[in-house]
Amino acid sequence: MSTTVKLASVEHWSRWFEDLKQVAEGQNIWHKVDPDLPSEASDLLQEPELPSNAVLEQYITDRTTRNHVPQATMLEAISFYHLVHFDACSKYESQEAKEIVLHTWIANTVNPSLHSLTLEAIRTETGRRQVTLREITKKLKSSFSPGLMNLKDETATLYKELLDEARWASTSPGKWIEKWNTVYHKAVRHDIDEIKGANAILQFIQAVGAKFEPTWAQTKIMDLIEYNNDIPAEFTLKSVSDEFMRYRKARVHEKGNTKRLRTRGGASKPSSDTGNKSKSLYCSRGNNSDQTKPRKQFPRKLSAAIPDPKMIMAILDPSPDMIESNTESRSGLTTTDDHHRILAQSTILDNCGAMHVVNNVSFLEPGTFKPTFDEYVNAGTTSYPIFGRGTRILKNVLNGTNGPCTEDLVLQDVAVIHDFLTNIVSEGKLIEAEKEAEKDIWYCGADSTLRSGTMQESTVRAQLIRKYGIVFLEYIP
Repeated sequence: MSTTVKLASVEHWSRWFEDLKQVAEGQNIWHKVDPDLPSEASDLLQEPELPSNAVLEQYITDRTTRNHVPQATMLEAISFYHLVHFDACSKYESQEAKEIVLHTWIANTVNPSLHSLTLEAIRTETGRRQVTLREITKKLKSSFSPGLMNLKDETATLYKELLDEARWASTSPGKWIEKWNTVYHKAVRHDIDEIKGANAILQFIQAVGAKFEPTWAQTKIMDLIEYNNDIPAEFTLKSVSDEFMRYRKARVHEKGNTKRLRTRGGASKPSSDTGNKSKSLYCSRGNNSDQTKPRKQFPRKLSAAIPDPKMIMAILDPSPDMIESNTESRSGLTTTDDHHRILAQSTILDNCGAMHVVNNVSFLEPGTFKPTFDEYVNAGTTSYPIFGRGTRILKNVLNGTNGPCTEDLVLQDVAVIHDFLTNIVSEGKLIEAEKEAEKDIWYCGADSTLRSGTMQESTVRAQLIRKYGIVFLEYIP
């Protein structure tokens, strides 16, 4: 074991660090020494403890219940855990021996006074006597790694400049997110403050929301406000950036597929070009053909399928230009603008959709919104990210014992698809929920009503509104 290099100043660091890595890899514990990796609970070696009486008694109960045998004895429990403890102690002693090799090597190759000061500083910071190998190497690196502070400063500056690029939209979103990923990994290595905590998440959201995706950013900022300093562990800067990338990918798919959509109504016509197999996916009223099944376009958790917004707009304005164009190119059409405004505020009843949907978190009851991650829904040929779920209450839409429009309709597990064309009440989900509540509600297409009871004897619960060939549960002109 080489102990020739004494770490006492900056110029010794590179050679000493190479030797340290070689020794640690020889013991197969570099993963517990590497100062560039985050600290883990397993870094602190814990001696196995003997099981308590409660653990032994639980073993007896579990074994007896599971195997349906006469009650196990305490002696059997002790024998079992003796073997478990013996195995754990063997692994502990093996790991301890490897770590002692590294601790000894470090003590022999670091300036003695420096080594003592390093250990004392760590013990003061942690409040415990035991010091991990990673804590030592991190502390030494912070003192002797040449140019570390300069690298941290440069990385922090680079990261801030990259956020400014997004704010000014001086590059495309796709290229920007690629650059961001590269800089982010560098920032993690250098442990800069700009990627830590809620403020880092907020800075990222505000940057991409300035020009790239304002509506998505508004939803994420509302999430932060709702968390009120109690941010879930899974809501991190990396998870938010990953969600932004998925959202961008879905938007690109949406714009690309819109241009290929050229037929009207609920079903597509075959193209004269036999190689073109694109189809519209607006529900064909129960026809479970390939056209109504969700398609997996890229890896994700796929929840269900809902109506294609492009087909809804095709019903409102069946001109070929209307179907073929995307949202941005329709902005000059007054009729279309009116339709968008009406649909965005109104709620349709869909007897094919598989979930309730709102296009803004403000439609949900305060405090019920819970974010979801990596969840999508298919609508036509496009996948939309689901930002979260919650409870929605439609006030005074049902007829009740106190008269017409006196009861609320409560919808659970409502998906938030931000900026979606309209809000949706799924007939299937509604019937399912009412059955669980031992109620009976169903949709009658003959007169566009929600009813309860049987076909022979039924009560109208709500008179729906049919406009533009669409059934509205809540129509807001």
